[in-house]
Amino acid sequence: MNPLIERTFWSRVERRGLDDCWPWTGTKMKDGRGSMRVEGRNVTAPQVSWFLHKGVWPQTGQMACHSCDNPNCINPKHLWLGTNRSNILDAAAKGRLGMQKNPDRSYFATPAGKAAKARGSAHWNAKLTEELVLWIRANWRPKHPELGLAALSRRLGIHKNTLSKVVTRNIWKCV
Repeated sequence: MNPLIERTFWSRVERRGLDDCWPWTGTKMKDGRGSMRVEGRNVTAPQVSWFLHKGVWPQTGQMACHSCDNPNCINPKHLWLGTNRSNILDAAAKGRLGMQKNPDRSYFATPAGKAAKARGSAHWNAKLTEELVLWIRANWRPKHPELGLAALSRRLGIHKNTLSKVVTRNIWKCV
């Protein structure tokens, strides 16, 4: 590897104790993992850390997974090579999947025993409640100065497009 890339990499790492997480201080992706350009392509910081310590890049289909469950960590003692599947199985074994962390808001069991997506306020991403949806539909009046979409949007702190989808039943169809 280019010594310049190695210097650049280590200048973006906060090294701590040998068994502690070493946070990446450089550019991060949405999922929290560090990222940097290496030879014209974007590579995750854990992959670069793996390469610097093991001398080989992860093969196609492999990823640098974290035993510490900290995506921002690049400590080579906390990294192991695995596939996306093995990483998900590891997360499941540790109880870190969304549906394990918050079973009431992720999924529920159907009578057939299959997982089905949660509806309404039980959905993990719900911002509204069933009661509020019913109130919006009962009280909304087009072009009314206090009960129109713009006024209700300001009053409830909900985007006007969301309110429009609620009243036209494009979303919250279950209510």
